[in-house]
Amino acid sequence: MTKNRISTWSFSALQVFEQCKYRSKLSRLDKVPDLQPKTAADRGTAIHQEAEDYVLGKSGFTQNLRFFKDDLTALAAHATAGRVICEQEWGYSLDWEVAPWKSAWLRLKCDAVCFLEPDHCVVVDYKGLERPTLIPTPTGWTTMGDIQVGDQLFAQDGTVCNVTGKSQIKNLPCYKITFDDTTTVVCDEEHLWTLRDGSVVPVTELKRKDHINVCKPLDLPVQDLPIDPYVLGLWIADGKHTSGEITKPDEFVWNEIRKSGYEISHDYSARAQDGKCRVHTVFGLSTKLRELNLLGNKHIPQIYLRASFEQRLALLQGIMDGDGSVNKGRKQVVLQSVEPELSKQYLELIHSLGQRATRAFQLGKGFGKLVVVYPVSFRPNGITPFRLPRKADLCKDFGIGRGATRVIRTIESVPSVETQCIAVDSADHTFLCTERFLPTHNTGKRFGNEVKHAEQLQLYAVCALLRYPEVQRVTCELWYFDQNELASFTMKRSQMKKYLQLFDKRGVAMTTETEFKPNPNIYSCKWCSYAPHKQGDCAYGVNPDAPMKPVTKPIDFIPMNDEQKKRFARFL
Repeated sequence: MTKNRISTWSFSALQVFEQCKYRSKLSRLDKVPDLQPKTAADRGTAIHQEAEDYVLGKSGFTQNLRFFKDDLTALAAHATAGRVICEQEWGYSLDWEVAPWKSAWLRLKCDAVCFLEPDHCVVVDYKGLERPTLIPTPTGWTTMGDIQVGDQLFAQDGTVCNVTGKSQIKNLPCYKITFDDTTTVVCDEEHLWTLRDGSVVPVTELKRKDHINVCKPLDLPVQDLPIDPYVLGLWIADGKHTSGEITKPDEFVWNEIRKSGYEISHDYSARAQDGKCRVHTVFGLSTKLRELNLLGNKHIPQIYLRASFEQRLALLQGIMDGDGSVNKGRKQVVLQSVEPELSKQYLELIHSLGQRATRAFQLGKGFGKLVVVYPVSFRPNGITPFRLPRKADLCKDFGIGRGATRVIRTIESVPSVETQCIAVDSADHTFLCTERFLPTHNTGKRFGNEVKHAEQLQLYAVCALLRYPEVQRVTCELWYFDQNELASFTMKRSQMKKYLQLFDKRGVAMTTETEFKPNPNIYSCKWCSYAPHKQGDCAYGVNPDAPMKPVTKPIDFIPMNDEQKKRFARFL
């Protein structure tokens, strides 16, 4: 092979080449480093190792493997019987003969081969995925991988909607969107977004300074709560962590507790005479706190985070009356905690009320010691976060400002991760995602990535039949950990030649190409991870601010020449 040709290929390399030849050249010939770190590979490496160790009896079962426990256990039993080969590097020459890895024309890595019968084997490829995006539900949280048709989510307007469809796993170019409040989300090139004006656009047409609405408050039914939410909020903020005592100087607060149906003890603080630091026990509170596992373990129980709007607002008001403050200069209210997990729950509670909040950390002093403080800040949008008049009066004129939207700051290409999309029956086709309750839209594409799955499985099957001449039938499977998905394909030896011919055409096209022009119509060109438009190298001079159009037709491959026909005489 000459220096201006790519000498080897794999299935993933072939995908890049067929998508954009210039990008393939940058990676394979020029050895230009990808500008984005391959962090997603770490998850896959860990999954592969855990699965292999379990199959070979080197370690026990782990939570990461939970969806494929039965399959892995069966594979481990076959391994004990000597019928499984793990972690192989398969190499093939230009003539499709088995070849050493270093000198191979085609290279594949195989996670496991199980010989069920003398003439039948199963080839397994593990798919370890990056931690999936969190999705809020009426009962708590789920992930895109765990969502099933029929599950309930939230729409942009806060109402509950139903999942009506779910795609297969995809592996497409991905983009990371960062908003002005530090919210980030990763989506693939097919994903759609609803802008502030109601228009729906793909991620490839989003621009800096586009606005995405903040969701409306979650619309949920009233819950039968064991402790009044305002009282619980006060205790979380200013209560003794081992009892039902609360410390607060304001008579208003104690009257609110009495209005909620509670009796309180006399003030037994050391400074009871001056009225500055009152301490009372709320009768019956300690028992309920113990039942909720809150004594010595301050947190917000899940039932409160998914209670009605009025109940969640009362909870927030109790917390804010206790620990909240007002920053008049920035027109924000601030809630601080030295507990990182509790501050995350504060953020969740505030977002569930239709607010746009941020969480930071900083060094502070408490009881003479340096501590890390986690302030959660937001500008009230349609709610009064305090009941206590001396605090509420300070923010009554703030207005909503930018609190009703998030503004896009950056859109950047990131390493591709496995993605899925869903359909929901909300009126505007939106649902909420991430810990920030970010509204997003149904995909605009058809579900599935069946072509990509099928092609990868077909190539594995062809290579297994070439490698094991005695095998007459191969079943190839992709196991998608975290998402409980399995793709499968079975090929008989009599079917091999047509697939072999197809992959030979594509592999030869890649390894004989000498002109690596970019494809100006691919989605990923705008934010190519090799950024040719930033370097000024792209022959088409792609404008990074211009939206790109997707490929609408498959690539045409060169027909078989006489040399190829001669090489394939034994197969055709």
